[in-house]
Amino acid sequence: MIVYGAGLYAIGGGVLTLLGWWLNVKALTDWRNDGISMLVNTAVCSVLAGASLLLGRKATPTWRVMAARIAATAVATIGGLTVLEHLTGWSLGIDTLVLDRDWGQFATTASMRMGLPACTSFLILGVALYLATLDARSRRVTSLLAIGPMAITSLSLTGYWFGANQLFGVAKFTAIAWQSSTILAALAVGTAAAAAESGPFASLRRRGVGGSVLRRLLVPVIVIPFSLAWLRIWAERTGLMDGAFGTAFFTLVEVAFFVGLLWWTSKNIGEYATEARLAQSRLASIVETTDDAVFSQSIDGTIISWNAAAERLFGYSAKEAVGQSILLIVPPDRVDEAAMILEKMHAGEQIDAFDTVRVGRDSLPRHISLTVSPIRNTAGAIVGASKIARDVSARRQTESALRRSEEELQSLTDAIPQLAWAAHPDGRVFWFNQGWFEFAGATYDEMEGWEWQSIHSPETLGPFMEKWRQAIASGKSFEMESSLRARNGSYRWFLCRARPLVDDEGRVQRWFGTYTDIDRTKRVEFELREQAQTLELLSETAAVVGSRLDLDGLIQEVTDIATKLSRAKFGAFFYSTVGEDGESYLLYSLSGAPREAFEKFGNPRKTPVFAPTFNGEGPIRSGDILADARYGKMAPHFGMPKGHLPVRSYLAAPVTSPSGEVIGGLFFGHPDTDVFTEQDEKLIQGVASQAAIAIDNARLYEGLQRAAKERLELLEAERSARTEAERMNLLKDEFLATLSHELRTPLSAILGWTYLLDAETSERDEIRDGLETIERSAKAQTQLVEDLLDMSRIVSGKVQLEIKNVAVADIVDSAVQSVIHSARAKQLRFTADTGPPGLTIAGDSTRLQQVIWNLLSNAIKFTPEGGEVRASVDRVDSHVRIAVSDTGIGVPKEFAAFAFDRFRQADATATRRYGGLGIGLSIVKSLVELHGGAVSVVSEGADRGSEFTVTLPIVQTPDSTPRAASESHLQNRDRDHAKSLAGVQVLLVEDDSDTRRTLQRVLTNSGATVTAVSDATQALMSLGENQFSVIVSDIGMPDVDGYQFIKLVRDLPPASGGKTPAIALTAFARSEDRDRALQMGYDAHLAKPIEARELVQAILELRREGITSEIA
Repeated sequence: MIVYGAGLYAIGGGVLTLLGWWLNVKALTDWRNDGISMLVNTAVCSVLAGASLLLGRKATPTWRVMAARIAATAVATIGGLTVLEHLTGWSLGIDTLVLDRDWGQFATTASMRMGLPACTSFLILGVALYLATLDARSRRVTSLLAIGPMAITSLSLTGYWFGANQLFGVAKFTAIAWQSSTILAALAVGTAAAAAESGPFASLRRRGVGGSVLRRLLVPVIVIPFSLAWLRIWAERTGLMDGAFGTAFFTLVEVAFFVGLLWWTSKNIGEYATEARLAQSRLASIVETTDDAVFSQSIDGTIISWNAAAERLFGYSAKEAVGQSILLIVPPDRVDEAAMILEKMHAGEQIDAFDTVRVGRDSLPRHISLTVSPIRNTAGAIVGASKIARDVSARRQTESALRRSEEELQSLTDAIPQLAWAAHPDGRVFWFNQGWFEFAGATYDEMEGWEWQSIHSPETLGPFMEKWRQAIASGKSFEMESSLRARNGSYRWFLCRARPLVDDEGRVQRWFGTYTDIDRTKRVEFELREQAQTLELLSETAAVVGSRLDLDGLIQEVTDIATKLSRAKFGAFFYSTVGEDGESYLLYSLSGAPREAFEKFGNPRKTPVFAPTFNGEGPIRSGDILADARYGKMAPHFGMPKGHLPVRSYLAAPVTSPSGEVIGGLFFGHPDTDVFTEQDEKLIQGVASQAAIAIDNARLYEGLQRAAKERLELLEAERSARTEAERMNLLKDEFLATLSHELRTPLSAILGWTYLLDAETSERDEIRDGLETIERSAKAQTQLVEDLLDMSRIVSGKVQLEIKNVAVADIVDSAVQSVIHSARAKQLRFTADTGPPGLTIAGDSTRLQQVIWNLLSNAIKFTPEGGEVRASVDRVDSHVRIAVSDTGIGVPKEFAAFAFDRFRQADATATRRYGGLGIGLSIVKSLVELHGGAVSVVSEGADRGSEFTVTLPIVQTPDSTPRAASESHLQNRDRDHAKSLAGVQVLLVEDDSDTRRTLQRVLTNSGATVTAVSDATQALMSLGENQFSVIVSDIGMPDVDGYQFIKLVRDLPPASGGKTPAIALTAFARSEDRDRALQMGYDAHLAKPIEARELVQAILELRREGITSEIA
């Protein structure tokens, strides 16, 4: 505590002073404010000396000692250089090395120079602190050196105490700051305390009377004289007494104090002497009455004391022994031992309970236990040794008897067949009999403690240790079977028994146990258990093959049971089947391993190992398949494939039905060698035979089940077909009724107006109305036929789309233009928003126009006069959304889900207000879906209007540009209708006279020159006689149809009209009909009924595209 307190005070005081200099705070450098500051170098030395004192307290680690020595060296160097400056008058520049100030310089000989008392003290302290880190002899010098700084600082502190300026304020000799004096005094005391084993602190720590007196008198002797002197000066200064009276008075007080101190010291020393005599008397009494021989010798080996027990032990009286050499009782062969004891005594070492031999007067040896303690004088020096000798002859006899007993016990335990052992109360084994080492093939070091666990089988060690620890905790007997590994690596079964040996209080002192070999009994027990398990598994097999009829479950259970019977790690059943390559073997069931373990290696083949099994030749058994000459000789796997289940023992048996069919094979594996026995082979062969019969039965049962299931499925299919037929028949009846109505209605109008036009009373306005009615009715019937054909194509999957990049705005605009007149006729508010410009999709322009036209037509049709119809286009993410909404009759909520079904109408009654076959929306849905889109309807109910939405993906073909009918094209087409066919020579071939006359009239009215004939023969004759610009021919003609006719035309030379453009007219309007016409040689195809404008437009298109005959 003194060392740490002094070191911390020096460091704190030095750091505080340095801060004062650094911050220009004078109070921190001059604690008494007397003008004498602690200078910078003084503060640095204080910090370094304090650090060296603290670091040098411990010899480790090494860096502490090195740091302490460096700091001490720095202190001594600074102090020494400053002393040199004082003695020589030189200025080495170290005083102002850190900083220089013009204040705090009172009593200095040079600017910032440390005073002579301080630098001298630091020089001495630096050396002392360095020596304190060395050996014991150097440390003794440390304690002496510390006295010097103590004396120097005592002068300055005395001067400060009494105000004697000469003791601390003379610049060249005694100048030193007050805080420097206190810090140096603390460092001096701390340095002396650091070497307390010698010097002043050694006297203070002495245990004797002198040490006690010194510790008690030191403080009073120092404090009281100083206090009396201070009081005397204070009394003289205050005028209480003059110098003579004060001197006489305080002299008497000091004499009285010291007389009293002498009396007190004498009294205490007398008491200590009395106590010491009493203690010595008691010790002598104890020494004389003890049974142990107590004697002492001097430093040179002379006996100086000899108690009664020593007389009894060695036979020499005290008078005879004292003064003799200690070798008196040392046998000749133990002289070196006595010299060794003497050497240790000189070193101050103590020897405890050292067993040795000494001799007595009768020269007989005495076995003793010798304890030697060094004797020191009051200065601590070793002057002799005290020895205590205890006769251990009886103990040695007892130990000898015990050893003989242990040897007999060892011989006995070595003779028994059990493995014996003994353990401490905590279970650590400390003894084994010889049988243990012979069985384990190990040494004691390899088995002691808990190492004996190493020969226990890992499978039984866990439960064994758990039960053994429970026995240790409870102190109860232990018994358990376990498997131990012999020196040859094999395992044998033992019965372990352990019993605790307890003391009178029931505490366990040790454990004694044995291992009894029960391997033969255990193996018989295992064999009986295995036979019982085998019988149980065979019984289970019989039950399975006799009761299970599901093939998958049967084969899996047979595989599991056979795997257990054979004691295999894993088993599998491979099913033999015939594939395109002739044969294959499929993994059917697996036991003891995941299916993934086999899947990556493919199915087995008829290799030399597997072939006998798949050929039904009998079982195969191998003790080590890796060493089998039949294994691993074929590509791609030579040897065991990487990642394959570890197989060494191998067993396989074919599963052959009573008919001789090899159904498959049972395969078993184990990672150890020589696992499967001949008995296993026979058992598996028997299981395979039973399994074959059971599999035959299961397959027969599954066949019957499949037949019954198929019959039920056929009955169910027939029932469903009948129900669907009845439903379709009902829909057909409804459709036919609707079709009849839809066809008869326009026909009635046509017939009626035909009759009216034929009447003589017909007026011109009536004729115009009639013709318009006839035209509308014909168009309605034409649309009905077109819808029916489209539905037929959709149902049969024969719709062909011509996919091109088309502009959405053009498609919608074209559809709007075709219905705008109908909307105006009903006085509807019609608006159309064709969406953002440049929006294109990939699709069939004609079919998409048909979709929009159908939705717009329905909206106009079902919206009452004055209502509103709106079409809009916008883009949603990667799709185009086309919406058609109206304020018409709406869609009933119960019908919305069926709105796009074929032949379904919201009103199918005979009194319905709106016509139609109910297939338009179905066509819309099919065409939109063919384009990868979707259509939906939203309506809030009857008379609330509806909105149909078509969503199409924005997908473009890579090599096309939009080719929908643009606005300019439509305008051009309308202008073409108005153009004349003047100068065009037309050959018209039509077998129906009414149609022929009508078409001839239409073409003639358009300015064409028409040659009309009724069959192909006449047409060919006309071609030979005249030159024509175009041929318009019917397809369905008697004798030679239109296809044969055009073939004959194309066979003609160009000069005879072989390359004349030709248009086919036919009532066959399917896409395949159009394709056939074009393939046979026609340049265009028009479906009946034909509008006049359409025919004229077709002829104009052929002329615009340059498809004309060379002659024309």
